[in-house]
Amino acid sequence: EPTPEWVFELQEKFREDKEKIQAEFREIGKELNEIKVGIKTLNDLMDSSN
Repeated sequence: EPTPEWVFELQEKFREDKEKIQAEFREIGKELNEIKVGIKTLNDLMDSSN
């Protein structure tokens, strides 16, 4: 018996959602990295002012 159409639609939707989530995680990773760099810069500034 052939696979029902809705199964393929569900797989496609799942793939799209997964790609969106991965893109969001990449963006979050970039933002976290910027925060880490900012904290390190602040720490370096505070160290050099002491």
